[in-house]
Amino acid sequence: RFFPRKMSRPSNSPNVCTVNGSTVTMLKADECTLVATQAGDANHTAAAPLSQTFALGKGTQVIQFTSTPPAGAKVGQSYTVSASGGQSGNSVTFAIDAATQANCSVSGNTVTLNIKGVCRILADQKGDANFTAATQAPQEVKIDQGASGVNIASTPNPSKSGQTVTFTVSVAVDSTKSTGQRLKAIAEPTGTVEITDNGKSICSAPLVNGVATIAVSLGSVGE
Repeated sequence: RFFPRKMSRPSNSPNVCTVNGSTVTMLKADECTLVATQAGDANHTAAAPLSQTFALGKGTQVIQFTSTPPAGAKVGQSYTVSASGGQSGNSVTFAIDAATQANCSVSGNTVTLNIKGVCRILADQKGDANFTAATQAPQEVKIDQGASGVNIASTPNPSKSGQTVTFTVSVAVDSTKSTGQRLKAIAEPTGTVEITDNGKSICSAPLVNGVATIAVSLGSVGE
């Protein structure tokens, strides 16, 4: 029969490995020493104990993503990333691949999609005394353009013929998102806003920080 032999050093105690019949179970990375004995009988003396010592290496860990990349993901959106790891008990942590850091960001397990392109999330798990660090695992998300929106306001409103009316035109990446998300998504839209009357250009102004302000005299365009 076999049994783990308690050594003089605590790290080589029986909690390193256990034996049940002829099956040895490895409990942690260390040295396991087994001792084989055989009892005697009326005609034979007990056999001399025989020991065998071997090293137990660290176990491996595997990371598996439990979240699914969102389909049809768009600039300004976010999603929660999750993954399971190995037996070390250490948390799985997330980072963005350096090659795609301009496209997205992560805080804890929340991924924010900032620019059209591909976002590559990397998952890691540290090892401990008994398990090696897990092999890094990736998850990719394709990011499409967010919808653009235009908002127009005028002052005074209502207005009368002959008055000068100031139009404020705001252009945002996605009018359904919060201001914070729009500002973080990409740089503010640029370009020129033009006001027309029956197809005739009246005036124009450049977008500054996503906003154009244009003053128009109603006397030049009709009531």
